[in-house]
Amino acid sequence: MTAGLTVVLVGAAVVALLAVPPSTLTSSTVEQRSLNAAASTLSNVGGGAGSGTGSGAAAGGDTSAYTVKDWSTLIRQGAGPDALAGQTATLVGFVTPDPDDPTNVFYIARFVVTCCAVDAQPVGVAVYEPGWSGTYAKDSWVSATGVFASNPSVLSTATTVLQPTSIQAIAQPTEPYVY
Repeated sequence: MTAGLTVVLVGAAVVALLAVPPSTLTSSTVEQRSLNAAASTLSNVGGGAGSGTGSGAAAGGDTSAYTVKDWSTLIRQGAGPDALAGQTATLVGFVTPDPDDPTNVFYIARFVVTCCAVDAQPVGVAVYEPGWSGTYAKDSWVSATGVFASNPSVLSTATTVLQPTSIQAIAQPTEPYVY
């Protein structure tokens, strides 16, 4: 290979890497990594931006700024349907099916990044919505508002679910990850 051709190939590779944005992590990555496996160690919940004292939902405090990360951490730390009954949440994330009951339950998920995409951990909150896949595609982004309750699904292992009062398809946020 000539030096000129090598320079052109290297230059083209650099331009391609800089010009084409990397793809966002999706449900296929969730399947490779355990959803909510690290949720209890990612942070304490509360205090708005995803780090705080953990007293918000349990004490009936302000949970309006809670993210998928906050709610999933709270549920993973043991806040069950009784503790969260009637709590309203608005969650934004991508759709990934519940592996145990993909017909009736899906997760609104996000990836939590502490350093880079390689260490990204999937977190999510189960949503009970029978027939959801007829309306929302896997990996599509949604915003859902609803209340927490016991999971009516007999197949899903999720004990607490969001029972949505509204779900809207949305564009992927500019920043798809949470920190």
